[in-house]
Amino acid sequence: MGYKLAPRTALLVFEDEYKGAEVRAMLDHPLGMFIEAQKLQESQDIEGLCRFVAGILVDWNIEDEQGPLPATYEGILRAYPALINTLITEWMKAQVTPTAPLPEE
Repeated sequence: MGYKLAPRTALLVFEDEYKGAEVRAMLDHPLGMFIEAQKLQESQDIEGLCRFVAGILVDWNIEDEQGPLPATYEGILRAYPALINTLITEWMKAQVTPTAPLPEE
């Protein structure tokens, strides 16, 4: 029996113009998903990016004039493009940020 990977999530907390927004997204996933996210961002495939984000969303506290947005593809389509772009950027940063304090020398 081998070691079974247990997926983690990341809580993305925003500052500046999106202060107060919180998004919980899958942090652990196959490396291929990370590569796909980079390709989608470079190609500016907006629909593909929205579908990708929907696949990593666990939950969020985002609302618009009509009320809470579901953490789904349909909810993403109601969100502002700049918010989704910031979400992707913060998620990609979380991929490479250590989750525990590094030991001091």
